Amino acid sequence: MNKYINAHLEKREKLMKHIMNLSPSEDDILKICRKLQEYNAAFFEIEDEPNFIISQFDEYDELIGGIVCTIVGQWLEIDFLWVKDEYRGRGLGKKLLFEAERIGMDNGCTKAFLTTMNFQ
Repeated sequence: MNKYINAHLEKREKLMKHIMNLSPSEDDILKICRKLQEYNAAFFEIEDEPNFIISQFDEYDELIGGIVCTIVGQWLEIDFLWVKDEYRGRGLGKKLLFEAERIGMDNGCTKAFLTTMNFQ
């Protein structure tokens, strides 16, 4: 980089603010997610990242499980998968996951991505 560009960048960096927010709003989080999605879209050559959810309710209309997914190119991103404690181990999570995978495949997904923790 030439000296002019370096000097300009250094000046801009001095004007930047660093803010730490230990209790961000959903909107704060969404802003950062959207910026990353915009950046990633250039590499995936896609224009849209459709989201979908599948919800499971009991006989009292109470939510007992759900899955939130995003389709990014050929990837199915499983953002959240939740099952109420007393329904765990009964196959509900597997049912939600298989249904999400089917929707992903119907929309051209050939790969899936899920982050989880061993206690889940």
